[in-house]
Amino acid sequence: MTIRWRPARGVVFVLGALLWVAIPVVVLVAAQRRSAKLEIDTPTTTWTEVVRSTEPVRQDLTLGVWWRDPEAVYAPAMTGAVEQVRLRAGDPLADLDRPLVVGGVERVAVNSPAPFFRPLVNGDTGRDVGWLNDLLSRLNLEASSGESFTNATQRGVQAFAQSIGAGAQPTFDPAWVLFIPSERFIAASVSLGVGQPAPPAGTPIIIGARRIDRATTNAFAGSSASSSAGPSDSGVASSASSLHLTPVSVPADAEVAVAGTKLRLDPSRQAVDPADLPTLESLVVPLAPQVAAVTLAPPVAGSWRVPVAATFEGPDGRTCVLRRRSSTMEATAVELRSVRDGAAVVSGSLAPGDHVALPAPPTQRRC
Repeated sequence: MTIRWRPARGVVFVLGALLWVAIPVVVLVAAQRRSAKLEIDTPTTTWTEVVRSTEPVRQDLTLGVWWRDPEAVYAPAMTGAVEQVRLRAGDPLADLDRPLVVGGVERVAVNSPAPFFRPLVNGDTGRDVGWLNDLLSRLNLEASSGESFTNATQRGVQAFAQSIGAGAQPTFDPAWVLFIPSERFIAASVSLGVGQPAPPAGTPIIIGARRIDRATTNAFAGSSASSSAGPSDSGVASSASSLHLTPVSVPADAEVAVAGTKLRLDPSRQAVDPADLPTLESLVVPLAPQVAAVTLAPPVAGSWRVPVAATFEGPDGRTCVLRRRSSTMEATAVELRSVRDGAAVVSGSLAPGDHVALPAPPTQRRC
């Protein structure tokens, strides 16, 4: 008779439980040993050679923008119907342009010191006669010098009248011209339509667009001034004058740029040259009180280009890099000039052939 040994069910259960516990422990220990081996075998630091910087040094800047109130062209004492409107919203209106035909007469835009206020005839004198002589000269017509209406002035007036369809009249009529208040006038809206009667004298017929009066260099990066590029949260755009900003001087060797476009500065180095204000207007949101800009200065002698990841902050707050020169490694302080596109421009104790750690190990971040 054969006797077979059968373990008790309790023993089988205990052995199974031990296996379920032991297998994960063994797997975890093996994984930890493999991970430790990988950490030892995998390099944690790479080195990259420093490159001499030839790029301009960039610094953020805020321009404060002052906007002038809207200007308008007012109707002179015209008669007849509006026959032609040659101006649309957004168009510039320049001195000697002929934007309207009313009552068969072309009306000429004139940027004189003030509006003409009376008819002028031979023998008249005064400042407005001087403006008339200047107007005739700009039209390449016969004129007199000074503030006297002479025979030469009369011949010029007759030629002018005939050229605009008013006939060869010897008397200058101020209704022939439209006074434009500035050389840089842009029409925001035109309230005349072909076929309507001539509007009463003094009616605003062309409203000008808001223009920049001046723009100042108000704050470098790190200032408390905001670099807003649009109207305020209240929905009302404010002028820079309401922000009480103090202009700062831009170094003589630096240029200013907005959206990649360079702008000239006036002699004070604290404001945009008035000649470049039209360019600035094309780059900013209308009525924005401030706009972000940058200054571009020549490279600093002895400056180097390194990856941003190679820089770190030392215990005393200085910017540092871990430098390798020949077989020597040393953490050295540098001055951070600019950061752009993942690269930093620094100056300090670096030389051709030096390499910097990317990144520096935590244990060596002291300089």
